[in-house]
Order: sequence, then structure tokens, then C-alpha cells
Amino acid sequence: MTLVGTFRILWRRAGGSARHLRSQGSKAVRGLLPWGRIAFVTTGFVATATLGLFPHHVVVWLLSLPVWAPIPLIVAACAADGELLRWIFQSLDAKTRLRATTPEGSHIVGYVFSVCGVLYAVVLAFVVVTAWQEYDHTDEVVLAEQNALDGLFSVPLPEVTRKDPWAFRLQLWTYAKGAAADFELANRGLPLSMYASRKEPASCDSAPYEADPRQGPGSNFAAYCIGVAMGAWKPTTPAGRANYQEARATYRAFLESRAHRIHHTNERLPAIMWSALIVGAMILVVFTFLFDERWSRVQAARTAALSSMIGIMLAEALVFDHPFTGRNRVDPSRWTAIACEFSYQLYLENHIARAVPGDEVKNCSDTNAAQ
Repeated sequence: MTLVGTFRILWRRAGGSARHLRSQGSKAVRGLLPWGRIAFVTTGFVATATLGLFPHHVVVWLLSLPVWAPIPLIVAACAADGELLRWIFQSLDAKTRLRATTPEGSHIVGYVFSVCGVLYAVVLAFVVVTAWQEYDHTDEVVLAEQNALDGLFSVPLPEVTRKDPWAFRLQLWTYAKGAAADFELANRGLPLSMYASRKEPASCDSAPYEADPRQGPGSNFAAYCIGVAMGAWKPTTPAGRANYQEARATYRAFLESRAHRIHHTNERLPAIMWSALIVGAMILVVFTFLFDERWSRVQAARTAALSSMIGIMLAEALVFDHPFTGRNRVDPSRWTAIACEFSYQLYLENHIARAVPGDEVKNCSDTNAAQ
């Protein structure tokens, strides 16, 4: 036997062994596929049930994940729910024939499916666009509030209050810090209130630069003291009256922006909208089962694709509906920058030494330099 003949024999035996191993591996994979599908569907069902039972906590957890994570998780859950619906429909179809059995029947199903798909697309697009517009409007409201606060900081001080001219600016600085704290509360999904709690009397004159924790979270007490200072402003000169009119207009813009920000913090899309989207998605997915389809894999792929697309749109609506929660929230860093700028300006005038140590001003300077 030549060397070439020996090599051919070994090659054939190796090829037969490889084909045998591939066959055994394919059988093992096919044996694991049903269990993988069951685990996938069960995980999606558990995730959806948890979202239905604890929507607030699940949404806050989802949006707190990295930017890329929420959409794939929601898409996977929707695909798993679509597969669960397919299994349920197959069980019902085995007992009572629901699927179209003729080309004419599939044609009718396709026509109805197209009409329902267009209607659902209109509703889904309306909800997503509405949520996006609210998100964009919230960003504009926050910017307007910040600009109004910055404008109030430049008000001529002796005309505001003669008792302690710098108390007004100290309260503006406190408000900027409190607004940054409000963003942290909203990021945890906690509701905000517009008004300071009046459980115990408090005075803005005793420590105008210190927010009383008993008066509510964040900026509430500082906003109350800013209003007290504006109410006590009694201009006595023509220049003071002109400054007063300008400051009142800025103060009104500040109050409106603050009210809108807190309103958008607590506002969500109505539950009936989310219910309509979910029920409509289920109806649309069920229509994919009514076609006369002999290959279950093709039907499963079609169901997964449709469910995933719906999941992408729902994920976008969910992110836009929570403008102060998660990694995609409205940027709160400008509040910190405003507070640092106010503290630096007050520190230069030696009016903030009693309120803030020099280390805080130095930290603000280091932060600005790093940015």
C-alpha cells in the first residue's frame, strides 16, 4: 500500500468520525432547543408579570441601567411574550381550527391585518411623538428656570431688602443646590411637591442660606424665602422701580418654569394609553398566527420580528415618559454649575464665608476646570 492510499483511508475515516460527531452534536442541540425556548418564554413572562405588579420599581431599575441595556431587555421580553402567545394559539388551534386553511382565507386575513397594523402604527407613533415632545419641552422648561434664576442673581441688592442685602442671593444659591438635589430625588422615582411643608414655623431671616430639612425636600424652602424677599421689595427711586418691574417679570418666569418642571417630574402618560398599546400589540401579534403557514420556524421568526419592533417603540416611549429618571434623563449638571458660580461670586465678596467653607468653593473651581 502506497503512502497516498494510506492517507486516503485515514482521511475517509476522519471524515466519517467528523460526520458522526456533527450528527451527535446536532441531536444534542435539537434536544436542548425546546428547553431553551421554555426558559426564554418563562423569563419573558416573569419579567412582564413583575412589570405589571411593580411598575414603578421595575421602570426605575430599567432606566438606571447603562444607556444600551433597557431597549434590548424590553425587546427580548416582548419577543418572549410573542412566543408565549404563539404557543397558546397553537394549543387553541389544535382544538378549534382558527387558522386560515385556504389562500383566499389568508388573503382576507392579510387585508384585515394591514388595516389593524396601520391603525396601531398611527396610535403608537402618536404616543411616542407625544412623549418625545414632552421630554423636549421639559428640557426647555429646565433651561428657562435656570436662566430666570441666573437673572434674579443679578438684581440690584440694596433695593431688594435693606435688612440683609445679601440674604436674597444666598437664597438663590441655596435654591440652585436644592434643585440639583431635586433631580436626584426624581432620578429615584420619588414625587416632588411645589410647596414647602409648614409643620413648624421657620424664619427666612435667621439663616437665609440654610434650607430647613423639615420644610420639604430640595429647593422648596429656598423658593419660599425668595418669594418672601420679593414681596418685601419696596422701591423708592425711579431706577429702583424699573429694576423692580424687570425683576418681577423674571420672578414670574421663574415661578412658571419651576411649576412646569415639578409638574413634568410627577406627570406620566395616562394608564389608558399604555393599556391601549399593550392590548393593540397583542391583537396585532395574534394576527400573524392566522395565516396558513406550514413551517412553524417561519411563523416563530415572523412573530419575533414583529414583537421586537413593537418592543423598540415601547422602549422609546418609556424613556421619553421619564425625563428625570435614568441615564437618558435631562442633564442636571448645569444646576451644580450654577450653584458653583453663585458660591464663587459670593465668596469673592466675602459674604459666603459663614455659609460655605472655602473648600466647597475650591471644589467647584476644580470641577469647572476639569470640565
